[in-house]
Amino acid sequence: MISQWKKISIAMLVSGAGILVACNASDDPAPNQPVEKSMGTEVVDVDMGSAPAASQAESSKFKEPIVLAAVDQPIPDAKEEVEGLPEVSGLEDGKSAPEVAKDTSIKLKNPFTGDADKIEEGKKKWFSFGCSGCHGGGGGGGMCPSAINEKWVYGGNDDVLFRLITLGSDQLMAQGHVRVKKESVVAPMPQVGEMTDMTTEDVWLVLTYLRSKFKGRDEKIEW
Repeated sequence: MISQWKKISIAMLVSGAGILVACNASDDPAPNQPVEKSMGTEVVDVDMGSAPAASQAESSKFKEPIVLAAVDQPIPDAKEEVEGLPEVSGLEDGKSAPEVAKDTSIKLKNPFTGDADKIEEGKKKWFSFGCSGCHGGGGGGGMCPSAINEKWVYGGNDDVLFRLITLGSDQLMAQGHVRVKKESVVAPMPQVGEMTDMTTEDVWLVLTYLRSKFKGRDEKIEW
């Protein structure tokens, strides 16, 4: 049976080219240079100024890709996006993590934050689900960004991070979330909750562990 970490590794290898491009992408492409864009698990060079008409017509069949380079822009704070919605943990109805994460009519809140026993459980989950392979053993970063500093690219509240861990960055943005911070390493987050047997409780345990390792300023805490 393929382990949880191997499942994630396989997915990351398939999209490896896209990740490498993203990690080395500059903020703005030089004039008249090809723009690298990600479409699912493929990366293509698009130069509409010089591409043959047939190639342009062929590329139009695809959905407009997502540019992986983050750009700072004046947009609302991410935690304001879910104001007014009922606040729940998602544990109440026995739904799977993906089912909970796809429900945009609720605001998700971690019920375990600060619980010492849950922190220890979360540490075990962090390693068993392979999170350390990308973000480091202590969450400080590896081939992907730190998960314990102030720079939460899509916002740092419980609601956003539950959805990000479970559904990945592409599905998160499809729900209307946008990048609000910029990191030195920019890469797509895989849909770990859908690729593994992670439960709703497992996601909260992992997040509880990360909260205990936070290295930022108190005024930046959003949970």
